[in-house]
Amino acid sequence: MKTIDHSELELELKLDFELEEELQTIWERFPNRVAFFDIDGTVMNNPMPELLKNEIAKLKAGRDGVVLSYLGTVCEDLRKAYKAKSVSDEVFSFSWIKAIYDIEKNGLNYDQLFGLYSAKVVEYVMNAMSSFTSEKVRSVAAKTLEKNKYKDYVFSRVLIEVLRELDFKLVAISGSPQFLVDEFVERYGFDYGIGQEFKPGENGVFEPVGRETWRDKHIIAAEILEEMNLPRNEVFILAVGDTLGDFSLLSEADLSFAVNPSSGLTREIMNLVKTDARKAGWMAFSTHTPSRAKFLRVFERKSFPNIGEIYDLEVLGVNTLLQDFVNQDDLRNYILLTIEQGMAAVQ
Repeated sequence: MKTIDHSELELELKLDFELEEELQTIWERFPNRVAFFDIDGTVMNNPMPELLKNEIAKLKAGRDGVVLSYLGTVCEDLRKAYKAKSVSDEVFSFSWIKAIYDIEKNGLNYDQLFGLYSAKVVEYVMNAMSSFTSEKVRSVAAKTLEKNKYKDYVFSRVLIEVLRELDFKLVAISGSPQFLVDEFVERYGFDYGIGQEFKPGENGVFEPVGRETWRDKHIIAAEILEEMNLPRNEVFILAVGDTLGDFSLLSEADLSFAVNPSSGLTREIMNLVKTDARKAGWMAFSTHTPSRAKFLRVFERKSFPNIGEIYDLEVLGVNTLLQDFVNQDDLRNYILLTIEQGMAAVQ
């Protein structure tokens, strides 16, 4: 007959009880929880304005076919450029792209290419929809997102579901037009959505007004917290982004996920990890759980997320610990554990 080692069993039960108490204390520390998301390339794997542009092209909308034809060609050039992450005059019909933006020795900066492409796509969309009523604008936007509702990242979709269950306030900050952000907010169950506002210029062409919402997102986030009447030291902040325009927001958050990050965003995170260990890494908060990095890099191809913690091994430099997720339940548990550890690490 097998004997039971009661001392080991008692120790295991004691550790389980201590861990449960510790986790309960963690959640009580942060009753206020807010998650800030970029949208295009972070939640949606195709930019919303790009999806809308393709839908509008079928309608042959717009008052000026020549302008739209020109903008359409420019958009296509830039799309090829940012996908290739370089520019050659033999491939692209508009050599001005290279002449103006070739600021790096080995070609264009990916973040600049994507930013310029996104701006031109939005310009195309706003010109094409200049003759639409507000009801028509909302109708086309809703139809576009409905047709592309499954073109989002599994990781981001599961993360949003988990955060809703954990009573996080969900905030989207995007450079996309406000009417598209509004539609996104409604469909994904967000609490707030900040997008770019536009108004007709002197020539009747829609132009962006107010602040540029694709960058300096940490400032917008701070204003939203103030509107919520939440002091920064009383709220746990999670942030999710994919390009350099999201870096300021990710660096100010308590826990950050970089989804298929651009080279520019990856470079800035790695520089921060190397130079500011306290801001970029955590110590283990419990003897029962591993330590965590503040920044996590998410790669997702064909609906299979691969998540790595970005940390500094001093001599070896910046590295990542990678983990693949095929099962969504495993992904949910990983996200929950990471959030709990992130909360515990905040001083």
